Amino acid sequence: MEKRPETSPKAGPLLPEILDRWSPRAFNPERIISESEKYGILESVRWGASSGNNQPWKIAWIDREDARFEEFVDSGLMPGNAVWAKNSSALLVVATEIERDRKELDRAFYTTGLALGQALMQIQYVGLFSHHMSGIFTDKIVEFLELGENHVVDAVVAIGEIDDANTLPAELAERELTPRSRRSLEEIVVYGL
Repeated sequence: MEKRPETSPKAGPLLPEILDRWSPRAFNPERIISESEKYGILESVRWGASSGNNQPWKIAWIDREDARFEEFVDSGLMPGNAVWAKNSSALLVVATEIERDRKELDRAFYTTGLALGQALMQIQYVGLFSHHMSGIFTDKIVEFLELGENHVVDAVVAIGEIDDANTLPAELAERELTPRSRRSLEEIVVYGL
């Protein structure tokens, strides 16, 4: 399903991965992510820009073949997300280490976001899609992954091959088919247009 948005007529060419990226909920439950795809996604995070090279991100890869996948979906995701995320090929948990050696890490959340942005482009590049979820139970995820108190769970990202919207409950299928929209440049650029 293509949901390419209209861009500013003043804009030059944009990467297809940017234009084609959106957050589906309908994932093909049969699709298995290859080792090459998985490690490409993980490497893309590894090489993210980092303030002072502190690399504050911590990620966990939980694919559908993992013995604890269903346990994670049931305990870590809110029911509205669990209903569709269970069909994704993998879940990527994103956490930020906010303190190291009793010192606050400079711009930790910002650089974690930068690293994850690269992962989104890599996911699109290999022909997969992703959907970020904040409807999660962070305390359960911290417990599941045995993270220290110096870590904050930011999101869980469902990754997989897009499937037909009709595989979803009716309300979600309708949302799946809605055209993408964004605020105009005039609304977000405060200086320089």
